[in-house]
Amino acid sequence: MASEHIERVKTLVTEHKLNMKAVSLAAGLGETFVRDMIKREREPSKENFDKVMDAIARIIGRIPLDPVREVSPADVDPINRPTLARDIDVVAAVAGSDHGRGSFKFSMDPIDKVARPPGLVGVKGVYSAYVENDSMSPMYNSGDLVFVSSIRPPRPGDAVVIQNPGDVEGDEPAGFIKILVRRSAEWIECKQFNPPGPIKFRNRPDLIMHRVYTNNELFGI
Repeated sequence: MASEHIERVKTLVTEHKLNMKAVSLAAGLGETFVRDMIKREREPSKENFDKVMDAIARIIGRIPLDPVREVSPADVDPINRPTLARDIDVVAAVAGSDHGRGSFKFSMDPIDKVARPPGLVGVKGVYSAYVENDSMSPMYNSGDLVFVSSIRPPRPGDAVVIQNPGDVEGDEPAGFIKILVRRSAEWIECKQFNPPGPIKFRNRPDLIMHRVYTNNELFGI
């Protein structure tokens, strides 16, 4: 008999007619992870279950609700948006593309400020950036705003923002958003979705890598 976690994912996938491959990729867990979990009843770890639920929440958030469907209001206190501090810097744009095409760079002069999500109230070392192009879709689409921690160390499987210094003195540092696979003394190995495949950055002292917050963290779930 399938576990409560599996049944919960199966129900959401069925109700919202989600593509299991797209959910798996959005969770950064490989193309068949959700299918294997549902069809073969493979119990996910707590960490991977959270990643799948976070991916489903992001995807559902971009799907219009059926206007004739009855929706019961959630038994939670609504967010009082005017009380959210608009104090998080938007530093620039972060590209999901290949080397040499990123446009993200850290700046002491932010281009904008945005409201602080409720899950990050009181949290230090947070900034935000806009995603550029669709190489990380469906996990992140062009124009999406991501919130990043400059303090919390990333782990394999986390989405990360990487500032890759220019190879020639005077070059603008390029920035990317990827999924961290592993880190060695010589290389930082990541992956992207479009086109799918690995991408490597030389692990040099002046390269900066920061962790991207999940939706669950942003809303304190």
